[in-house]
Amino acid sequence: MESKISNLGERNLHRYLKNNRIPAQHRPILPRLQADCWMCQGIFELKNLIFYESRVAVAKLNPDQAFEGYSFLTLKWHEEELYKLADKDRKQFLEDMSLVANVLSKAFKPDKMNYELLGNSMPHLHWHLVPRYMSDPMWGRPIWAGNRRRKRLNEEGYQLLKRRIETHIPTPRNKTMPRGKAE
Repeated sequence: MESKISNLGERNLHRYLKNNRIPAQHRPILPRLQADCWMCQGIFELKNLIFYESRVAVAKLNPDQAFEGYSFLTLKWHEEELYKLADKDRKQFLEDMSLVANVLSKAFKPDKMNYELLGNSMPHLHWHLVPRYMSDPMWGRPIWAGNRRRKRLNEEGYQLLKRRIETHIPTPRNKTMPRGKAE
């Protein structure tokens, strides 16, 4: 399916996303998506893993839970550099990252939180938020170092993690919202 999508071209990608993936309230971002970016194509994919959304970002669990609570926070439109965002959007994106890291910390009680905003292999702004535990076999090293087994959960496993996270997300009156609440 991804190869079909990446061959659609900009105009047809927007039509496809509008009809199949992008909820109506997010359609204004369509012109800001890039046809050859798989993160733009899948911003709202794996809906079952999404646990937070703001005006500028979407947070979801990584399907690979080798590090319990490993999540991504992805900018809703295509941009490759943090400094290229408008001040208002950059501040919101950084606030969202801090909020999500705090929520993950409360939900999973890690010994350390790792924050990574790389973009070398996928130039679309997204944070890797990785709770780290002294008991993990790669403690003290980057998660990319060495071989490790991927850990996929069943649907119930992901839902349990989401519920743990969502109980710590601030209420809408604090200008943040859990996924699915009206803005």
